[in-house]
Amino acid sequence: MEIKAKVNLKLSSTIYKVILRYDTYQKATYDSYLIASLRKNAKNEKEANDYIDDISGQGSLNGHFKRLYKEISNFSDAQIDGILKNSLYPVTMVVSERFSYYSALEASKYKGHVFKGNLFDDKEALKNSMMPKDSNSTFLDISFEKIGDEEKTDVYDAVFSETTIKVNLGDNTYLPITKSAFDKAYDGQSLDISKYRGEITDTITDGNWNVLTQNSFDAISRDKHIFFDRDGNANSISDSGEYIKTTSIIKVFGIYFYKETRYDATKNNSERCIAAVEMLLVRGWIDEYKTKSLVRLLVVVPDEWAQKAINYTLNRKNSKEVADVGLSLINKGLEKGWTEEALRSMKKFVTPSTINGLYRADDTLLYTIDDLLLIDKNILSERHAKQVKEYTETRENLIAQMDSMIGKIMNSGIREKMKSLKTKDSVYKQLNDAINSKSTHLRLKKDYSDMNLDQLTTAYNSIKVIYEGPFQKIKERLEKEENKA
Repeated sequence: MEIKAKVNLKLSSTIYKVILRYDTYQKATYDSYLIASLRKNAKNEKEANDYIDDISGQGSLNGHFKRLYKEISNFSDAQIDGILKNSLYPVTMVVSERFSYYSALEASKYKGHVFKGNLFDDKEALKNSMMPKDSNSTFLDISFEKIGDEEKTDVYDAVFSETTIKVNLGDNTYLPITKSAFDKAYDGQSLDISKYRGEITDTITDGNWNVLTQNSFDAISRDKHIFFDRDGNANSISDSGEYIKTTSIIKVFGIYFYKETRYDATKNNSERCIAAVEMLLVRGWIDEYKTKSLVRLLVVVPDEWAQKAINYTLNRKNSKEVADVGLSLINKGLEKGWTEEALRSMKKFVTPSTINGLYRADDTLLYTIDDLLLIDKNILSERHAKQVKEYTETRENLIAQMDSMIGKIMNSGIREKMKSLKTKDSVYKQLNDAINSKSTHLRLKKDYSDMNLDQLTTAYNSIKVIYEGPFQKIKERLEKEENKA
């Protein structure tokens, strides 16, 4: 295993100046072409100078041309032909460059490129690096000059294994460095981790490791929900409840490194979620932890751990979100182990789909008749079954009586007969309105199934008032008129 990390190193280097001389060719200028032609065709130097005097007079070009003539006169016939035929003017180039040698890494750095060893001792490698890559250049010589020593702190990529350290000097070339040389060069800040309660090992594992600084260590220590697992790693639960963060610290080659790994709150990471729930319970942090965040954990931990947290929470406060999780567990079959306070709290949020489970868990809670009517009759206690039966019989009796009274009113033909009445007083109007109104209970028989007992009693009383009052009076009045006739 390896760690790749950025480190501050104060590396010492020796700076050298290197001077390279080589012959090459440049594009010939007009004046160099002219003088080369003069050199080739003049009989002697005097004839050449006379010609220069004729064409330049006493101007500044006169001296320039004569100096150029002397320079070209030193060229070989082949070089002069090269100027005339190919416009190639021979020049000697002097190039001065610098490179640095890092003794701790036993490598040199020249123009961003890294060479193993000291280029001072490898003139051939440096010459090949500095010489132009063309066939027209000819190496002459190379010389060195030591400029001085430099010590500079910079950030380097380094790779650490259990036994070696390598530093990237450039070119993505990692070079080995001895432990003593690294210790001397390492420019890391001092750390105070004396209060850390976790384990610090020297075992490198997979993952992204970073150099531990005081700031990063303080950030780890400040986490308000930190706890330590059996491996001694620091763990913390996110405020959202979506993940558990594990922080490992190791010490390799005298440097502290840390790695953070996030584990999503899923059943695959159930053990870590259990540890988080246990931490919340044991330390009492569950009281301040966000309910929605807690629920994310409860749905992925084993049922018994979820039950512990639900009992704890509902014993202290009502929470629909937590109660829903509890009711879901009861529906799955976890009917034992609930506290009375938790069950009472869940009762406040029970639904038709969860009430059977809650009743099986505790049938002594305060259930209304509406609750009991939702519960499977096969699981009702004897007392509750009797209560439901009495309620049902009372309700059915009321409906039967209302059906009877409504039937007598609507089937009596009284609506047509009422048209023959000579007197249409308030009694007539009351019965007529009751029969014709869409809102009267005489027209709502189809809605009886949706009414509870209180609503049915109200409807019954309304119908009874009409039946025993206006209906009977109008009926008697019609019968008298029929008898008179």
